[in-house]
Amino acid sequence: MSEQAAPNDLIRTEPRPQCYLCGSAGEILYAGMRDRLFGVPGEWSLRKCDNADCGLVWSDPCTITEDIPKLYRTYYTHRSDNALPLRVYRWLCDGVLSATLGYRSRGWWNRMVGKLLSHSGLLRDAFQASALWLPAGTGKLLDVGCGNGDFLARMKGHGWDVQGIEPDPAGAAVARERGLVVTAGILAEGTFQPASFDVVTMSHVLEHLPDPIQTLRACRQLLRPGGKLVALTPNVESLGTQVFGRHWLGYDAPRHLLLASPSSLRRMAVAAGFPTVHVRTSGRLAWVTWRISEPLMTTATLRGFQLPLPYSRIPIGVAYHLREHAANLWSPVGEELVLVARTSEDPS
Repeated sequence: MSEQAAPNDLIRTEPRPQCYLCGSAGEILYAGMRDRLFGVPGEWSLRKCDNADCGLVWSDPCTITEDIPKLYRTYYTHRSDNALPLRVYRWLCDGVLSATLGYRSRGWWNRMVGKLLSHSGLLRDAFQASALWLPAGTGKLLDVGCGNGDFLARMKGHGWDVQGIEPDPAGAAVARERGLVVTAGILAEGTFQPASFDVVTMSHVLEHLPDPIQTLRACRQLLRPGGKLVALTPNVESLGTQVFGRHWLGYDAPRHLLLASPSSLRRMAVAAGFPTVHVRTSGRLAWVTWRISEPLMTTATLRGFQLPLPYSRIPIGVAYHLREHAANLWSPVGEELVLVARTSEDPS
């Protein structure tokens, strides 16, 4: 058990020496990991599966399920941001989505800018990710782990019929204040009617779960015939893990309980019963990863993601982003794994 002066803040843990996915032994990858972003007390180690066909990385000891909410008391999903740079970014996203995925534009100028940006594979992937690469539609969409509702609000604005579920009560409250239909709690059997959604999405949720296969199975049951699951999660075989080592943002101890490789994520989806599974990697978060991971190499603690960036450092970050984008064209080293799974064997 982690030690802390206030008993209510103690984080209870349990050992997890074996791989959750294949049962193989795990070797210590990094020991003495601390939360350097949001101040959760305690130390954790990361183990890596010694099965070359798996590659899963996990937290050992692992926070017990009942204490997981304590890891998110000051988490960033408790806030909603509408600053000018974000509004500009969303305007650009809408242009690219209009030009490439059939969404409604904000006018001819927005669409023309979107067409221009779409000629860059790097920018196209980054902007399409704002809709999780989903073509325009009006179906029913469930976002699992919806946080403060940013994604739900965007997709509602694009015409989707949206709902969300969020285990963090503070994050769910922020989403509800925005007029969104959000259930506070953990996705489980009976939370929603089976076969009631056309699309289920999860953006950086799987790594927070003690039993992701169970959640993937629940998602499959919620999808209608021909329905689609789109899930994003950090890639433990990314370029960032090679460059930044234990300081890689994606490790995020102690919140990230399990971190997948392309092969282990595919195994999870197949184990959950999806007949059609596609996994690829995206480098769209290379800039964000560099932005936080590099300072962590020389700074003991950062305050969340709020970190001033000298203008002189921007070219270095751009160079890293371009490097990862180029490398990802030849091998799956992007910062994110993108899982697309369907309830039918139709590959379309």
